[in-house]
Amino acid sequence: MTKISEDKVRLVLTEVIDPDLGINMIDLGLLYEINITNDNHVDIVMTLTSPGCPLGSFFRKDIHDRLAKLDDIKGSDVRIIFDPPWDVSRVTEDAKAQLGFVS
Repeated sequence: MTKISEDKVRLVLTEVIDPDLGINMIDLGLLYEINITNDNHVDIVMTLTSPGCPLGSFFRKDIHDRLAKLDDIKGSDVRIIFDPPWDVSRVTEDAKAQLGFVS
């Protein structure tokens, strides 16, 4: 079994698109941590744009489903935290342009 790389997981997570904004979770700055065990269990620590955001279960399912397609994966967990809180400074320049933010 080959250990899954963080880069490979990050690439898969770019396919997880916020359905309201049409931007992936990486560019939105929602990802806080990727932890991969030696037996290829992936733990994701992420946030949402606000504690009241109703998309938590959507993101969890989409992440689990996409990671499950990787060869040799043994499982995944997604933990959503709000400390530190998300803010617009976490958004990539590309996503800011898509959102119409002026720098």
